[in-house]
Amino acid sequence: IVEQTPQITDPAPLVVCDTDADGFAVFNLIEVEDDILFGLTGGPYVVTYYSDIAQTSPINNPGAYTNTSNPQIIYITVRDTNNDCIAETQLELRVEIPPVLVNPDPLELCDQTEIIGPDDEQEIFDLTQAIPQITGGALGVSITFFETLSDMQANINMIATPTAYINVLDNPQTIYIRAEDVNTSCVVDSGMVTLDLIVNPRPSPITPEPLEVCDIDNDGFATFNLTDKDIEIIGGEPGVVITYHETPLDAENGTFALTDPYANIVADSQLIYARATYDDVPPAVGTGCFKVVILELIVNPTPEVPVNLAPLVICDDDGDGFAIFDLTERAADIYGTQDPTDYALSYHTTLADAQAGTAAIAAPGAFTNTINPQPIWVRLRDIDTDCFKVGTFELQVSLGPTVIQPLPLELCDDLGASNDGTTAFDLTVKNDEITGGAAGVGVQYFESQADADANINAINPATAYENTSNPQTIFVRVTDGNTLCADTSVTLTLRVLPNPVPEEPD
Repeated sequence: IVEQTPQITDPAPLVVCDTDADGFAVFNLIEVEDDILFGLTGGPYVVTYYSDIAQTSPINNPGAYTNTSNPQIIYITVRDTNNDCIAETQLELRVEIPPVLVNPDPLELCDQTEIIGPDDEQEIFDLTQAIPQITGGALGVSITFFETLSDMQANINMIATPTAYINVLDNPQTIYIRAEDVNTSCVVDSGMVTLDLIVNPRPSPITPEPLEVCDIDNDGFATFNLTDKDIEIIGGEPGVVITYHETPLDAENGTFALTDPYANIVADSQLIYARATYDDVPPAVGTGCFKVVILELIVNPTPEVPVNLAPLVICDDDGDGFAIFDLTERAADIYGTQDPTDYALSYHTTLADAQAGTAAIAAPGAFTNTINPQPIWVRLRDIDTDCFKVGTFELQVSLGPTVIQPLPLELCDDLGASNDGTTAFDLTVKNDEITGGAAGVGVQYFESQADADANINAINPATAYENTSNPQTIFVRVTDGNTLCADTSVTLTLRVLPNPVPEEPD
């Protein structure tokens, strides 16, 4: 009689995770019996376990067997109690080292995304960024994340989308990590390895008032010292540094920072972007979180002041070189077409005072010069922008021209006339005699002293004047062409000499 041996199934290895890293663990060998006996009928069957190949001594307590080597082969017999036929197989015991985990650095984000609202301390984290540090780069380790320790230990409610996780608990928030070796199924879930999520606040920069400069040449472009706005933007908040950028993208990326002095590239008004950052440049320990505010650059036009203002000239009556000037006589020339109500005009005795806007002449309508000639500096300031421009004109106290009393101008009576005592005089022949030949001096002739003093009704033309009496006094006005000072102190006598009246000879 040939009896059938039990057709058993070779069991898969038994694997236990080594919690103390000594290579030994307690195995429940009985766990494999269902697999070994799978599909068998009849029986009953007796399963016996041996630690040696000779099968000399069965293992007394197979439900709690500690391996003696790693790996270790256990020898198994299965006996059919009906016919005492025996089948043999082997079971491999392996004590596997569970994954070694490293506590990762916190994942930090700036509070930039408005999930609920600004400064809501919630951000979208990619938890998987921490996996290489957690596993030390080891392959074959599966990492799952949990919000609570109990969920991690029970392996329930794992975070479903770790690449886009929004922190929901306290800030910082602790995430619990479960690691499983995909080859051995060894699991680390002790709760000792956690990941902290930190939402860092951003700075609170103050949107600054526009930075305004005056346009010297009024072309719409000027240079700015952007750092003049640092203190205003920071607002006293510690650990904040400011950089300036031409575009919002440059400000967001922290690239192409502008340096002082900065020349605007958009005429009159240009927006630039100030990036306030918690300084993370060593030795600072800031987070690098930032916020961007807008800074407007404004180029204000500067008042126009003529380059060459004509001097104020007063003729010196007493020869002392001093006179009382009305400086406001130049106001119309200074303002030009500009509306005087938009500006403040002041007069100064030095350039430094004019530039500083100090020591203005208190009574410009009655100013006595202190030297001759004397420069006067004017400051024209825009009331709204405080932009100003400085100009100058000169005060001159001038002596009148030097004049010489001329000898009488004598002409013979017209030929053909009956000695009526009138003739045509060219008065200008006396010009050089009166002026001494000085250049730039004009001579005019009048029939009365009053007309000469008032500079009205000048004889014209002076080259062909017919006297009205004989002799006749002509009044002379001599004017300096540079200073316009005039002298009316000399006269010119006109004399018409009679012609002889011959007798017709025999």
